[in-house]
Amino acid sequence: MEKKANRLINEKSTYLLQHAYNPVNWFPWGEEAFEKAKNEDKPIFLSIGYSTCHWCHVMEKESFEDEQIANLLNETFVCIKVDREERPDIDAFYMEACQILTGKGGWPLSIFMTYDKKPFYAATYIPKENMGDLIGLKELCKAISYYWENKRNELLNASAEIILAIENYNYEKGRFLDAKIFDKTYEELIKNFDYLAGGFGIKPKFPPHNNLLFLLKYFQMTEEKMALDFVEKTVRAIRRSGIYDFVNGGIHRYSTDRFWKLPHFEKMLYDQALMTIVLCKAFVFTKKKIYFETAKGILDYCIKYLSSEGGGFFCGEDADSEGVEGKFYTWSYDELKSVFNGEDFIDFSTIFNIDVKGNFQEESTGKLTGRNVLYMSDQYFERFESDEEFKKRVNELLVKLADVRNKRIRPARDEKILLDWNSLLIVAFCNFYKTGGDKAYLEKALKTMNFVEKNFVKSDYTLLHSFFKGEAKIDGFLEDYAYLVWAYIELYQTDFNVNWLDKAIKMNDKISEFFEDKKDGGFFHTPIFKNDVPVRQKILYDAVIPSGNSVCLSNLLKLWIITEKDIYLSKAKKMLELFSGVISDFPLAYTFLIYVFSFFFDYPGKIKLMGLLGGEMYDKIMKMSLIDWVIDIIDHGGGFNAIVCTQKSCLPAQEGKDRVIAELNRLFKLAFHV
Repeated sequence: MEKKANRLINEKSTYLLQHAYNPVNWFPWGEEAFEKAKNEDKPIFLSIGYSTCHWCHVMEKESFEDEQIANLLNETFVCIKVDREERPDIDAFYMEACQILTGKGGWPLSIFMTYDKKPFYAATYIPKENMGDLIGLKELCKAISYYWENKRNELLNASAEIILAIENYNYEKGRFLDAKIFDKTYEELIKNFDYLAGGFGIKPKFPPHNNLLFLLKYFQMTEEKMALDFVEKTVRAIRRSGIYDFVNGGIHRYSTDRFWKLPHFEKMLYDQALMTIVLCKAFVFTKKKIYFETAKGILDYCIKYLSSEGGGFFCGEDADSEGVEGKFYTWSYDELKSVFNGEDFIDFSTIFNIDVKGNFQEESTGKLTGRNVLYMSDQYFERFESDEEFKKRVNELLVKLADVRNKRIRPARDEKILLDWNSLLIVAFCNFYKTGGDKAYLEKALKTMNFVEKNFVKSDYTLLHSFFKGEAKIDGFLEDYAYLVWAYIELYQTDFNVNWLDKAIKMNDKISEFFEDKKDGGFFHTPIFKNDVPVRQKILYDAVIPSGNSVCLSNLLKLWIITEKDIYLSKAKKMLELFSGVISDFPLAYTFLIYVFSFFFDYPGKIKLMGLLGGEMYDKIMKMSLIDWVIDIIDHGGGFNAIVCTQKSCLPAQEGKDRVIAELNRLFKLAFHV
C-alpha cells in the first residue's frame, strides 16, 4: 500500500521530512494548526526532536508509523512536529516546561498543550505500550482525552501554573561577582571530576567542552597543574575510546557508559568545533602533538563529510544507518577477520579490544550485540602517541578498514546549515590556523564566512537562522547574532583586518536593538519582533554549546578591551549584576560564562602593536591571541612599537622590532608558565 504524505512534505527540514509519510496527520508549527485545534476544540500534541536523534527514531518507528497509534493521535489531538535545531525558541520554552513538570529533559520532547500554546503535560520518549513505570502513548492519549472532555479545568490550571512559573522566573541579584568565583568553580569541578575515567559524573558522558575551557583558563591564571591534568585526562580518554571515530575522525555526541567506550553515534557539528577549540588550547599549553593531530582529524572530517558546495557546513550525521544504531561504525569479529590477514588481524584485535562476542552493549539491557567498537587501552594509546613506527602501523590498518567501511551505506546527513553552528566552526578554523599556521584552514574560515554573509546576513544587518537547499529562513535568535560577533572578533584576532572589527561592532549594535533588556540587563533569546511562544525567555545556562548570554558577555568584554569604549563595559556589568546570584549559587551551570568573565579583569591583557606583522612576530602574536591575549593593531605603517596593557596599567612602550619581539617572548614565557 502506497504511503500518503502529510503536510510536512512541503517543509525543508530534514527532520520534518523524515516524518512526512507517517500516518500521523502532522502539521508544521504555524497558525493553521492552532486554528484547527481551536475550531475543533482539541488539545495539541507537540513533538520536538532532530534528525540525528536515536530515540526520536525509536519513537517514530514504534508509534508514529503505527496505524493504530496514529489514528488515536489524529482523533484526539492536532499534532505538530518541530525540528529543535530549526526552532530553538520553541524547543527552549517547552523544554523548560518539561523540566518544571518532570525535573528532567531530553529528546524526543513530547508536549501536550492547549490551543493557545500553554503546556499541561510533558514527557520525553514515550513507549507505545505501558513499560514498567512509564505510561504508554496509547494509554496516555486516552487519559488526556478523558481529562480534556471531563476535567478540563484541571489541565487548564496546570498550564496556568507552568506559565506563571516561567514568567516569574527572575535572576536575583547577589553580591557582584569577584575573582573568588574562579576558585569556587574549580573546587566544584574537583568534587564532580571522575578521577578514574575523566570527565564529570558517571554516565552518560557528554564531551564537557565548557568545563575544559574553564579549566584551561584556570591553569593559565593560577598555575594550578591539576586543572591542566583534568583537561588532559578527559581529552585523552575521549581520544582513545569509542566516542572518537578512529577511522574518519570526529567525535560522537555522547557515551552511554562511564569510560567513553559505548557512544550514541550521531556526530554534531558543534561538538567538532568546540572540541577543536579545546584541543588547540591544550596543544599550545602542553606541546603534545596528539592534540594537534586530533584537532586536524576532526576538522578534516567536517571538511570531507559535512561541507556543502557553497561553503557552509551541515548540522551532522545520524546515529543510525539501515535502521540500526551504529551499524556504519561497528564490526563483527568475522567482518574484521575478512578485512585483515592473519598477523594484521591479531595486531588489530589486540590494539582495539576486538572480541569474538563483540564488545558493544545495548544501552537498555547491557547485553552484548555481537558488534565491536574500536577503543584503545592506556598502554596502547601511550605507545601510539610516542612511537612513530607503531603509529604508522596502526594508521595503515585503519586505512584498510576505512576502505571497507566507506563502501557501506553512510548514516543520513542533516543538510540544514545553521548560522550559529557555522559561526562556531569559523572560530575553530581560526584557532587551528593560529595553532599550526596552515593557511588552508584560514581559507576555510574565510570561505565559510563568505557563505554566511551571502546567505544569512541581510543588508540591514538582521540575520536568518537556517539555510536548506538554497533557501534561508526563520529570523535569527540570540545565539545567531552572538556567535557571529564572536566569529568576526576571532577573524580580527587572526588576520587583523579591521573590517572584521567594524562588522563585529555593527552586529553587536543589532543585538542591543533586538535582544537587550534595557531595564534589568542581559539579553532575551528571541528578538523583540518575534512572539511565537507565550513567554520571552533569558537563557543563561551553558548547555552543549555556550549560551547566547555567555557569548554576548565575551563579546562585550573583548570589544571594551579593543576599543576602550566604556559602553561595552557598562552593558557587561549590568549583565553580571543581574546574573551574579544564580552564577554564585550554581557555578557549574555557567562554566563558559565564568571562563569569559576573566576578560572583566582584562586577563591576561591587551597588546597594542604598531608595525608590519610577519614571520616570527605574526606567529607569536597568533599564539598569544589563542590563549586570550587581546591584540589591537593600531597602524601597519612605519616604525615598530608595542604597548602591553592590563586593566590597571600599561607598561612602557617597547620600540624597535628586536625589543618588541623580546617583550613578546617574555610575555609568552609568563603565559605558558615556562
